[in-house]
Amino acid sequence: MTKEEFIAKIQKYEWKDIECKKAQKGVPEDAYKTVSAFANTAGGRLVFGVEDKKGKLEIIGVLEVDKVQNDFLSTLRAGDKLNRIIVVNEDLLEHDDKTLLIFHVPESSRHEKPVYLKGDLRQTYIRRGSGDEKCTPTEIERFIRDASTDCYDSQPEPDIKAEKFFDESTVNWYRKLFNQRQPGKHESYSDLEFLLEWNFVVEKQETLIPTRAGILLFGKARYVRQIVPRPILDYQRIDTHFEEWSSDERWHDRIVFEENIFQTWLGLVEKYMRLAERPFSINPATLRRDDDPPDYISFRESAINLLIHQDYGDAYRKPVIKFFLDRTIFWNPGDAFSTE
Repeated sequence: MTKEEFIAKIQKYEWKDIECKKAQKGVPEDAYKTVSAFANTAGGRLVFGVEDKKGKLEIIGVLEVDKVQNDFLSTLRAGDKLNRIIVVNEDLLEHDDKTLLIFHVPESSRHEKPVYLKGDLRQTYIRRGSGDEKCTPTEIERFIRDASTDCYDSQPEPDIKAEKFFDESTVNWYRKLFNQRQPGKHESYSDLEFLLEWNFVVEKQETLIPTRAGILLFGKARYVRQIVPRPILDYQRIDTHFEEWSSDERWHDRIVFEENIFQTWLGLVEKYMRLAERPFSINPATLRRDDDPPDYISFRESAINLLIHQDYGDAYRKPVIKFFLDRTIFWNPGDAFSTE
């Protein structure tokens, strides 16, 4: 971004990656809320020397440049205001004889989140649009889970027996697909040996124990409900256009999936195929029938991402897919570790 493009951008409005502060003679206290929010979300630029005048941003410049930048940078490195040392990239920009201080706050790694103020976890912030919002207790719990060196799905469940937890039909379905891609590999293994080979079952003190991932992917429904006390997916079909729909209206068809992830996926695909347009054609190269719905690939990628990236440690929120006549909406509790 050129200097001219940056100046033009900050004179329009703040957004998720830019926050402006007046900061002419000192660092405002709420600047550190923004640092927390940027570090906990996707990073952003904090700009000193810009004032919000009745909704319009105006460049006024920092008057005591050395004091403001030194106070701000030393506070970020002191570890008193924030629970972690925050390393930022700083820049100085001159415009119309006015000085702007620009600090790029990077996103912290998941192992360093949450970043919060004054040693108080309740003062954890995230960025939403152009605002810094205080995290809810549920969001703070998610940060703590994600920061753990032991991922949620890799943890064993010692109270569930490895010999009984898995659904045989699900394992058979998966192994058929596996054998098509890697013929002969592990075909002689029993189902339990196969799950052990791929760490869906682990061995602890000569005892086999299923992991949460193993239960979520292959488990019988009662064991899935035991570790995730809410639905894996809420499917809703709403036979109207999105703009004409009111949240007060009921759905026309609904299934609450509480089975393992693979069974949920298979049930969802069955529902999707009944709704989707399926034009018939013959592939001239293979002479095979081709009747996959035109939007199947985009649906598949969105649905699989929803099932993979939801926060299974969140017992209060459930993922929802709403099929309207003109669009499909995917909502998911949780996110991917990467922002790319």
